[in-house]
Amino acid sequence: MSDASQSRLRPGLGGLPGLLQVLSPLQAIADRASLARALAEQICETVALGCAIHVRDEGELRVLVELASVPLPPCPDVRLVVTSGRSALCEGSGPPIWVALVLRGPEGSFGALSVALDASAEEILSGALADLEALASILGTAIAEATDHERAARISQGLQASLLPSALPEEAWFELVARYVPGTMDLRIGGDWYDAQMLPNGTLALSVGDVAGHGIDAAAQMGELRAAMVALRLVRSAPDELISVMQRLASDMGYFATVVCARLARSGVLRWSSAGHLPPLVAHGDGSTDVLRSHQSPPLGVGPVSRVMVNSYRLSPGDIVLLYTDGLVERRDEPIDSSLGRLTERVAASDRTSPRSLIEDLVSRHDRSRSTGDDIALVAVRWPGAPPAGRA
Repeated sequence: MSDASQSRLRPGLGGLPGLLQVLSPLQAIADRASLARALAEQICETVALGCAIHVRDEGELRVLVELASVPLPPCPDVRLVVTSGRSALCEGSGPPIWVALVLRGPEGSFGALSVALDASAEEILSGALADLEALASILGTAIAEATDHERAARISQGLQASLLPSALPEEAWFELVARYVPGTMDLRIGGDWYDAQMLPNGTLALSVGDVAGHGIDAAAQMGELRAAMVALRLVRSAPDELISVMQRLASDMGYFATVVCARLARSGVLRWSSAGHLPPLVAHGDGSTDVLRSHQSPPLGVGPVSRVMVNSYRLSPGDIVLLYTDGLVERRDEPIDSSLGRLTERVAASDRTSPRSLIEDLVSRHDRSRSTGDDIALVAVRWPGAPPAGRA
């Protein structure tokens, strides 16, 4: 092997543990396309003149990434490697020569890693191929796991969406927006929920809650509690009555959750009861913000309570009420009062011309790198003022 080929081909592959140590942190990237690009860039910087990664999706061979300063490998050769499950040198005279290597997952061959090497076919077959196949084995595992992660994320997000309201009430006397933001856990699904409903007496019922835990079980519990709350509102519209019944129901089911139930009247009077949940927040038109600290009941699931208190607050025209879950505010190793203080500062700095702009600003300003990684449920409703007599 020439000195040039040796310096280009062997430093990373001959010392495979060193290359794998560099690649190891990249394997934690959950997004498959981002993972493939990061791996390809590292391979090109270390051992190859080019790198391409193909995967088979629904029977079709698709390119995830192509990085090359030389002509790309013939697609038929890559397809043959994927279908046969055997690595091969692609057609053409070299160097450089493209080597297509099988990517395998738990269900077998699913793609190919192709690298362009500044070496002859004899040099590759005599020493480098085993190293390359070991590299492809590790990359195949990482990409397969990322693929499974994306598939699970799609399923869990679909489940979460099916458990949340498909539409929100619309009336002339309020502006209402709600948002669910997935957390950073593997399945990206949790027990946070929101709900909004017009009651027969003409008031707007709102709720935001958070079931303890994450994953499918938490989402299922959330769905049951939310469905029960929607049904109970038709016969027990007062927030304190609703919380009392939900306390008994959650205890019987063995669930633990926090929730705030609110009612907004056309007159601008907000009434709410809270079971261990974070306090509502009001963003005023003049730029100030109030945290509505209030009487609290224990979280749902701790057992029946003797009395649930109802809190009341009169809004001013243009006020926006914000209900939210702890994923929006909590940070690791930070007291909740400090977290609430930061939230008021963020609200003060946000665009409050509408509930939608406020929520979008809060979500975009949320620092996930320092948060607990929890999911977020948000409801924002603006009361523009009492409507003229005779109008809805």
